[in-house]
Amino acid sequence: MSNYNPNYKDILINNVLFAKLSNKTVDETLALLRREKVSKPTIYIGAGTCGLGAGAGKTLIKTKEYLTSKNIDADIIELGCIGLCSSEPLLDVQLPNKARISFENVNADKVNNILDDVFRGKLEGHSILGQFKNTGKKWNNVQLL
Repeated sequence: MSNYNPNYKDILINNVLFAKLSNKTVDETLALLRREKVSKPTIYIGAGTCGLGAGAGKTLIKTKEYLTSKNIDADIIELGCIGLCSSEPLLDVQLPNKARISFENVNADKVNNILDDVFRGKLEGHSILGQFKNTGKKWNNVQLL
């Protein structure tokens, strides 16, 4: 067995994607791929085994219905397990230029109220785990994850 351990990021950047781009452009592109910045609302739903067992399938359906009924163009990303089984279903929302925020125990009955409030910039009255620190302007009075 070989001790060869390639730097996959360098291989990807130099040989495949960005052969003629500046490092700044590469960093910006990688940030987009990691969804540190989004150009439209992005909703993440914990749909691993625990999440599905806790009702994430219904949360996902209700989220799609909400976006369709409000004519909101948003991405929905189904996530696997992140180890917070007791907090499932998890629903994270990231708006352009705002930090990604994570809500816990989001059953289908809570989806409309949470999304209405997030799109209005209001967060009170919801069970919030916290916000991600590297994803945009921070929400007031919400702890960092």
